[in-house]
Amino acid sequence: TISRFTARSGRTEVEASGTVSLAPTVDAAIDARANRLDLDDLVALADAFTPEASHAPARGGAKIPGRIVAKLSAASGTAAGVTVRNMTATVKAEGEDVGLDPIAFELFGGRYNGALQVTVGDTLAVTQSVRVEQLDVAQLAAFGGSAGSITGRLSGSGRFTGRGRD
Repeated sequence: TISRFTARSGRTEVEASGTVSLAPTVDAAIDARANRLDLDDLVALADAFTPEASHAPARGGAKIPGRIVAKLSAASGTAAGVTVRNMTATVKAEGEDVGLDPIAFELFGGRYNGALQVTVGDTLAVTQSVRVEQLDVAQLAAFGGSAGSITGRLSGSGRFTGRGRD
């Protein structure tokens, strides 16, 4: 049982509590609150905490079956280089699969709700389900380098998948 865990790195501070079982496999359930989070780093961190098998094959590094579930919240953060606010996410890591489902945050004056599933290994596979509501497209265009080109609000949804070696 983890009654209180605090970590600081640079401008990020995380407080967490939860339970971790180490045998027969890693099984963790964590609740964490942070002042800020970087989602790109979070996916890499979840993969890093999934232990390598002690007799891993020469290629591929098979993972020990295990599961980490962490409920996270942060006042601010970044996702793919975009500044976000009021982020909440449930991170699920099991073997080579890392998911953020659900994940929600505010950006560009609107709201993002969705899910992200990443499979790491010899190839990388990503599936993202997205729903955005009331994004300020003027802020979005300015972020993309086209300030003053458009105005209005954007709402929509989609599902995107990709797979590749890197």
